[in-house]
Amino acid sequence: MNDRKRPRLFPDYKRIDELLTPISDISDVLNIPIHKKRLENNFLEIISYELMRLIELEEKQTHPLRILLRKLLQDDINSETIDLDDETQKSIVKDIIKKINTTIMNSEELIHRFRVSREHIINTVNQKASLKRKIEKLCSNNVTKKNKKSD
Repeated sequence: MNDRKRPRLFPDYKRIDELLTPISDISDVLNIPIHKKRLENNFLEIISYELMRLIELEEKQTHPLRILLRKLLQDDINSETIDLDDETQKSIVKDIIKKINTTIMNSEELIHRFRVSREHIINTVNQKASLKRKIEKLCSNNVTKKNKKSD
């Protein structure tokens, strides 16, 4: 049995209170550690990278199946043709072709879903970066205004 415990999202109530504290000024976002951590973490980038790795791995696994399928369908010009004399052999090959085709289709669907998910994650990462830049700009403008008022 696995001894590792599932990580808790909020290990203590202090963090929940900190997260639910209303933001009175935009600069609070950069001063409250939990909000700052949310803006600075790279979890989404890691997931995006992992999805790209899975897409590449799936495509590498699908490529030999495509070659085999072409050979069985005798679409590959460079390959030797397969002579099937017996109806049983033809039936077996048709069954293999059907299974390979199903596997390739499932793989393509998986790759498509990975790509769509990755695009959404990249969009979210870009939005998060844009939000962080806007907050930093507003904070620097607020500091500049406070400095002008004090002078």
